[in-house]
Amino acid sequence: VGMPSAANKQTSHKHNDVAAKAKAAPAAGADDGGRPCDGCGMLHTAFTNEKTSLPYLQATAAAARRLRQLVRPTLPLALAGVRHTWLLLDEHGLRGAWDMHVTIKAPDEFLTETQRAALGGNRSLELTSYGTSKLLGLLQSPFDRTLYIDVDVHVLDGSLPRSLLSDTLRLADVAMPVDPSRDNDVWYRAAGAPPLCGCMIAYRRNAATTSLFRGALSQMLAVTRPEYCFDRSRNGRPLHKRDCRGLRQGDQEYIYWEWTRAADPALRMLVLPEEYYCPSIRMEGKTNHSGAHASWVTSWTEWAKANPRGGGVGSYRCLAVHGRFTLQPGQLFQKPARV
Repeated sequence: VGMPSAANKQTSHKHNDVAAKAKAAPAAGADDGGRPCDGCGMLHTAFTNEKTSLPYLQATAAAARRLRQLVRPTLPLALAGVRHTWLLLDEHGLRGAWDMHVTIKAPDEFLTETQRAALGGNRSLELTSYGTSKLLGLLQSPFDRTLYIDVDVHVLDGSLPRSLLSDTLRLADVAMPVDPSRDNDVWYRAAGAPPLCGCMIAYRRNAATTSLFRGALSQMLAVTRPEYCFDRSRNGRPLHKRDCRGLRQGDQEYIYWEWTRAADPALRMLVLPEEYYCPSIRMEGKTNHSGAHASWVTSWTEWAKANPRGGGVGSYRCLAVHGRFTLQPGQLFQKPARV
């Protein structure tokens, strides 16, 4: 998908007008007993092309419907996608899974003159990846306070979205969970912060967050992808050998890169613990049973004394679980143990 044509721009304006009307509606949750949350909403992003399969689209729409049904008090759910996305969804009658639709604009509309000049014309400013479209979706959210969620995040606690938007964002501009997968913790220690997972991002719309996502986008579009470097060590002793690796081309890496190296000093970033999204953890209990749950296990034994059902280890109830398995039929729950 390249620069939008005149027809595409009309489509974009149409979808964004729908978003603007939704923002003008009464505060989400004000009529159902919940705390008012002016300008709050949830966001999915989609990057589709000729390789996008119908089963994936159907699983994505099913995840959106489930999320809308689960969250209480209710919140609107928007989908940011490209024109090709709307054609596919309309063809299969799936667009109604989301409350609102926002057509993603071309990247150069979100870069400064300095950032565009730095690219030198050597890289096309087209939508070339999921990471690029996701960052553009974050920049184009129709909400003042947004909870972005990957489609393969299976929310378990229906109050989690409202809590993040109403409570957590009183303390921060951006909140993201820590990523327990650290390919080199030496580099992260040198950067001064743990790695973040981009599957769940709660954020306010302000100058600091806009700068964060724009900076991440411009880095992702750069001709020379950045490297992270660290000093090798053994048993805590430096080996005086420098090791540099190319940065993985994912949105969360570039958000992290921008945050730790060039972010607005006014940006307030809050790192959430693992139980907020429980990566690669499957459900326990009976399918579709009210007692079904998932647990994040730690070595903290003091909590285990007050929670004996945890099996003698520190166990925290998952607020959501994350992984591609959540979109696959029959894969959400743990397989029964062999007898």
